[in-house]
Amino acid sequence: MYNIETIFAVPGSGQSVYTLRFKEESYANSNDNELYKVFRQWQDGEYLSRFFRANKTNLEAYYGKGMTSLRAMERTLDESHKLFKKLIAALSDAEAGNFSPLSQLFTNVDDSPRFSDYVEQKIKRSWLRLFAVRTDDGLFFITGGAIKLTASLQGDNPHDPPQTDKELKKARAVAKYFREVVDKDKFYEVYEMII
Repeated sequence: MYNIETIFAVPGSGQSVYTLRFKEESYANSNDNELYKVFRQWQDGEYLSRFFRANKTNLEAYYGKGMTSLRAMERTLDESHKLFKKLIAALSDAEAGNFSPLSQLFTNVDDSPRFSDYVEQKIKRSWLRLFAVRTDDGLFFITGGAIKLTASLQGDNPHDPPQTDKELKKARAVAKYFREVVDKDKFYEVYEMII
């Protein structure tokens, strides 16, 4: 179970985006949260080098032997810049009262079409995933992020689950907590942001 320690409003979001801090996670400082942690990791060469070396088998199995750790690091740095830029632009629009760009950035994890063209389209897009729980009144609570190196978000091998499996479980735990404890009359669904 993941226990929410603090909820932070994301500056410049028009009070529409929040990010969480969990008791079970480690952070760089007392004001850190999941959004800042993910952004920092995706920009940290040492972290990325360790991550891609540790996940070399998944990287090569899913993207081919030509995808070296160095190429994967370069791709992650590039894609994270794009993702952050799009998020900042959507947050700026939300601050001005236009929430449509923010809503268009995130897609519902459970309602995504399963037909092959859609799945292929997602594969060609970024492997970075930012997870959030969305309320029925359009608020987003960012729960974390992951680098997706497998075909599925859930782990196929219980002894070696991908990072996305952990982050998806964390987001679903938050949605369940919000449904059961915070407000039983609202809908809380898990969303992901992919560029």
